[in-house]
Amino acid sequence: MESKPGNEIYQAIKDYSNYVGNVIPIPDSSIAHFMRDANYVLSGADGLYSDGYFINKVGTETLFIVAHRFDVSTIVIAESYKASSGGANEVYMIDFNVDDVSVQVPLFDEVPLDLVDYLITDLGIIKKPKPEDVENLRELLINNVLNPSG
Repeated sequence: MESKPGNEIYQAIKDYSNYVGNVIPIPDSSIAHFMRDANYVLSGADGLYSDGYFINKVGTETLFIVAHRFDVSTIVIAESYKASSGGANEVYMIDFNVDDVSVQVPLFDEVPLDLVDYLITDLGIIKKPKPEDVENLRELLINNVLNPSG
């Protein structure tokens, strides 16, 4: 999807073209049109929270809502070290300007876990993740990876 708040789309096209050949940016406003032909929606996560959501680039929640509307499976891929107890304190906001109108917009979405079909981590795959799965993932990382003796 196209991303306007931070204009990352230009760098993403350059980077992804090295791996998949032809990258076609899709305007956020036309997600539903293109979702009809999708099999999966994949997303990374900047954070996983036991309060019942993950954080990712703004627009991710809309993408996942539309995917569920069209029965397209949603997959989040995130390292276990991103699992946290509780929630994020606040989401970073930026000024977004169109002509002479300015509005504060978030750079990240808090996407509810109930929109996620699969959470793929370095410590396993979780189907239909729940808040307690995020807490368990965090504990697994602490007890078995960071402190293996115990």
